[in-house]
Amino acid sequence: MNSTIRLYDLDSYVREFDAEVLSCEKITAGMYSGMYGMILDRTAFFPEGGGQASDTGYFLPDRRLSTSEEAPEENRLIVKDVHISDGIITHYIEPAGAFEASCEMLPAPGTQIKGYVDFAVRFDRMQQHSGEHLLSGHVSRLFGYSNVGFHLSDDVTTVDFDGTFSDTDLKNIEIAVNEAVYSNTACEIFYPSPEELITLEYRSKKELEGAVRIVRFGNFDTCACCAPHVKRSGEIGLFKILSAEHFRGGTRMTIVYGMRALKAFAGFQDSVRSISQLLSVKPDEVAEGVFKLKDNEKNLKFENIRLEKELFAEKIDLLTQQSRTNSPVPFIFTEKANTDNAREAANRLAEIFPGYCGVFTGNDCDGYSFIIGSKDSDCTALMNILKTELDAGGGGKKTMIQGKVFKPRETILNTLKQLSRSAAS
Repeated sequence: MNSTIRLYDLDSYVREFDAEVLSCEKITAGMYSGMYGMILDRTAFFPEGGGQASDTGYFLPDRRLSTSEEAPEENRLIVKDVHISDGIITHYIEPAGAFEASCEMLPAPGTQIKGYVDFAVRFDRMQQHSGEHLLSGHVSRLFGYSNVGFHLSDDVTTVDFDGTFSDTDLKNIEIAVNEAVYSNTACEIFYPSPEELITLEYRSKKELEGAVRIVRFGNFDTCACCAPHVKRSGEIGLFKILSAEHFRGGTRMTIVYGMRALKAFAGFQDSVRSISQLLSVKPDEVAEGVFKLKDNEKNLKFENIRLEKELFAEKIDLLTQQSRTNSPVPFIFTEKANTDNAREAANRLAEIFPGYCGVFTGNDCDGYSFIIGSKDSDCTALMNILKTELDAGGGGKKTMIQGKVFKPRETILNTLKQLSRSAAS
């Protein structure tokens, strides 16, 4: 079987085409089970490759319907995926409507068929992929880093570089790539001869054999690539770096171009507007408002810790007063507490009362965290008892233990009272 003629290679803007069916067979196993694998003598559908998903769209077996608008959806053969192997491009199609019910209605070999590419999806991916060329070319030329990973999803594009960037670098990269877009440079696509290829400087992730397809945007980038691209850089639209994170010793950039960049900016703007309303500040004062809110939060946290210390002190004083007339169980239960405050309170109790003393923080629903200390008893022995009697978890040393217990407060207190009575007797 001869190789499929790649119309997308000749013209990235082909939206519909006529072709002859070479084969169309039902797939009975694997991820495409239940679909049909169709091979044509020519196609405008770009197959998956180079980090980019395949084109989407549909076929019309009835060529008398000359335009897609005339074709009812039940007569369409939906293109779900496209792959290439040894030059042969297979279209994985899913019949709709009447075609779904009878494989006899599927196009037989020799049948003429009409294909329609979802050009909105195609053009969006052309913008992202062409923009990635300008980005990678700029990074290669000015930083010497290579593009070692590329993935174009339906929402964002990620590019992995084998080097790192400062915040200033990232800002300058955005400016430079957008300037390259605005230059409206023409995109050249050509197949150099073997002799020309030897002397041609171009980017490529791997060694290539045979005919090499070169995509060139003026002096900005020259790269080996199989995907469709825009005619001129101006069609790429606005460029924005959404994030740049350290990844495997280098950097993973998440980027958007064109309409995706516009949608991202609109999303940012909506967020800023919502935050400005919540903070009662102007949109351009949002950052200052957030910093002020964080400062207030920090001050409130310190004030809460101070008040919490005072509350612990009052509870300890109350237990001390009660000890003059009876023998209180020197344990404090509280809903919430700073860990340092709880530990300080446990130490203070241990200085005043003999035996075990401590603080339990939490509630009957979520359980209690505890810190228990003693100046004259082995806390590790108590830990073993708590594990046995209350299924507690935790550990520590002779003078202090801490852990978690999922039992009601009353059950915990009864256990502690029994331990106190046993120790007293």
